[in-house]
Amino acid sequence: MKQIPALVETMYWDGHTIVLWPYHLRRLQKGIIHYGLDADEDMIRELIMHRIQQGTNMPQKVRLELSQAGAEITLSPFTRETDRVVQLGIATDLVISSALATGLKTTDRGIYMQAQAQAVQQHCDDVLIPNEKGHWVETAIYNIIWQDPDTDVLFTPAEREGCIAGVMRGYLLEKDYVREAVLYPEILQTAKAVWVCNALRGILPVNRVGIQEYIIQNFPI
Repeated sequence: MKQIPALVETMYWDGHTIVLWPYHLRRLQKGIIHYGLDADEDMIRELIMHRIQQGTNMPQKVRLELSQAGAEITLSPFTRETDRVVQLGIATDLVISSALATGLKTTDRGIYMQAQAQAVQQHCDDVLIPNEKGHWVETAIYNIIWQDPDTDVLFTPAEREGCIAGVMRGYLLEKDYVREAVLYPEILQTAKAVWVCNALRGILPVNRVGIQEYIIQNFPI
């Protein structure tokens, strides 16, 4: 019998609150149902807040791992680099299966660990990973967003393409800042601008994907 992976939420405590907590909770609830875990959302929040209150009011990375064995919470100091610019490489011999993807973030992260290793080899921050159809899906730790050069509309790969349903991504979709679409390889050749996002690091501009370069722009919200 295949072991059930643990659910993972990587959150940003800004010194006052867990940023985007309702969206983290929504994804957790989906995972709890999907894997049939015995977990209570109020208990989880109490555990997280108790752990935070044992630390400091400084910004923290809060990592929750929820499994059949229970909840494990770790904290580490973290400051968002709001002026950071990201360079992306292209993954080689890595493919995300859209048919098997659940949209959940779990400890089953073999392909993402390989992607991070490739990023180091390519001397970039992360690499873009395709699905079995050859469409770009996500990176090892980020969802990707691009801007259409004709309409200025912002898009992100649809969840059915195989990406993790990122928390920041979910917020942007719900607020109608971005729309879902298929990221065909040729789209990145003409995109007006590109960004990456996750709940911990926020939204960051991309100045290069492979050999394609982009003008750095602030995210238009």
